[in-house]
Amino acid sequence: MLGPITKVFNSIVYRKFNRELWDQITKLQDPSEEVRSKAANSLENMAARETMRAKVKNAVPALIKTLKDSSPKVRYEAANALRTIGSYAKDAIPALTESLKDKDEHVRAITALALGYVEHPITSVPKLIPLLNDPSPGVRVLTIVALKELQKFAKDAVPILKTLALNDPDNQVKYWAEIALGKIDPPQVDEVTLIIKSR
Repeated sequence: MLGPITKVFNSIVYRKFNRELWDQITKLQDPSEEVRSKAANSLENMAARETMRAKVKNAVPALIKTLKDSSPKVRYEAANALRTIGSYAKDAIPALTESLKDKDEHVRAITALALGYVEHPITSVPKLIPLLNDPSPGVRVLTIVALKELQKFAKDAVPILKTLALNDPDNQVKYWAEIALGKIDPPQVDEVTLIIKSR
């Protein structure tokens, strides 16, 4: 049972945290791109504290709007904050799904990773698989990383991952595709290795 001093201390900490939270949410509307970007980054850092993550979900509606920001840098930070908020950010799923088509490759990449953390694998995997064919190697890599974390739920991605592990022109994509196969369907890694050795 918490003592009175501990309760008072926790109350002070929570009040301070809430003030900072709403301050950063307000800054997401600032005219300055730099201020908006730093605010979204601060929210991501706040969400990284597991004990406070449930409180940071109050920022989700503002972060959803920020996914439409004119600045790719700000959109990237907003998607990354939603990634860290994780399952508390389920209301952001439609907006994140739309952001998979963002014109900026860095935003698409972090959005793929975010969706893997926010949405249930059964519904996120079909959305992520098409990004394995994205023209940007960075997008392909982070999509693979997201699928790797979903493991058995990502079985439908195995055929494309095998193709990437064997034939993608980017070595990082090949590397991560092989790593992901090891997590999702380990026997496929042996097959890929044998094919590579036979070349």
